[in-house]
Amino acid sequence: MSEQLDLQISAFLDGVLASDDVRELEQRSRNDPTIAARIDGMRRANSMARDYFDSKLNEPVPLALARAIEGSGSARQRVPVINGLHEDIAGSGRGMMFAIRASAAALALLIAGALGGYAVATWPDQTLVAQNEGWLSDIADYHRVYAAEQRHLVEVAANEQPHLETWLTKVVGVPVKAPDLTAQGLTFEGGRLLVAAAKPVAQLMYRRPDGRVVALCVIMAPDKSTSSFVDVTVSGTRMVSWKEDGAAYVVVGDAGDVSLPEIARAAAPLV
Repeated sequence: MSEQLDLQISAFLDGVLASDDVRELEQRSRNDPTIAARIDGMRRANSMARDYFDSKLNEPVPLALARAIEGSGSARQRVPVINGLHEDIAGSGRGMMFAIRASAAALALLIAGALGGYAVATWPDQTLVAQNEGWLSDIADYHRVYAAEQRHLVEVAANEQPHLETWLTKVVGVPVKAPDLTAQGLTFEGGRLLVAAAKPVAQLMYRRPDGRVVALCVIMAPDKSTSSFVDVTVSGTRMVSWKEDGAAYVVVGDAGDVSLPEIARAAAPLV
């Protein structure tokens, strides 16, 4: 894989790739399974690196490091930056955080390199979803929190569905409609407003007879292109996403929920 392609994939995953380049990358991934596998590997590397360093935030700071920070005062230091550049950073606290971020980036690149030569399973018909991977990660975090709620599962209840749809449509900027998924064994409970990847997101909540929660989330997409269903697991949460008419959608549920693709296909014509 060329360095230029890796930079393009990285920009895609960060949600900053231009619309024309997104369409070109989608076409290339459909025609070349190796490129699709590379994108999948880099996406998973991002998730692995994020999970790893998130876990480190819960570990206690070593005593020696704490003493060194306490004794350093406000001395200025030069911290090495990727690509051989340097940056003056005031205070050891900022310097330490910068070093952690640099290490995280290096680990992500290392994992991506390791995955690059591995024949990973590609997405359905090798199609990309032109959306920021970061919003899926944010949605996974929200789902883990709200799916555990009973009384406070939603912000606006299902008995106010017309108001909920009008409100979310206005704020999100794309039509938001709660599809009837009773045929899939789901009862509509209502919805709420989220923020993911710095954009407003509509979250529509459904409950199974056994109490498990399935969510349908909607966010404004960067262009009007259409993509088919993508089935991925992000941070232990299964997601089936697609994109159509300027909006990106994702059905979210438990990691082992095998019915999510069927639910997504049922919901797509109704949203």
